[in-house]
Amino acid sequence: EDGIRDLVRSRGLGDVYKRQGKDDVSEILTTVRGASVFDLIGCIAGKDLEGALRVLKRLLDAGEYPLAILGMIAHRFRLMARAKEMLCQGVAHSEIGTAVGIRAFYLRNFLEQARGFPLDKLDEYLSLFFYTDWKLKSSAIAKRIILERLIVALCGQGR
Repeated sequence: EDGIRDLVRSRGLGDVYKRQGKDDVSEILTTVRGASVFDLIGCIAGKDLEGALRVLKRLLDAGEYPLAILGMIAHRFRLMARAKEMLCQGVAHSEIGTAVGIRAFYLRNFLEQARGFPLDKLDEYLSLFFYTDWKLKSSAIAKRIILERLIVALCGQGR
């Protein structure tokens, strides 16, 4: 209970905690924690299509903006490509973390994702990001469907 109370204070949710109670706040924090863009990227990097689509649904249901989701995915893929190049050059892990701005706590997981990043597909991924950006901004197709198509392609299940 003290952990939840500290987290509530750090997030500025003290009033919600007083009004709703510990169980409601705990449920809210678990839901938010269970659907982050980083979870989505982890699923994509692991080629877990079902998990990625589930996380995407949670993010959209929680009100995340489709363009923000796309921007975070594209940003993370660019970082993974840079890290993969550095890994191939034999650069020290801590140096890679500093260069791409990943904190030490997250570095091991990030480098695992980067190791699996296929550099030969970078141009294809960048084209997918540009195309998805254009579709999100100009198409009458539901934004959820546009992002789902991107995720299917990134997980290697498309085309």
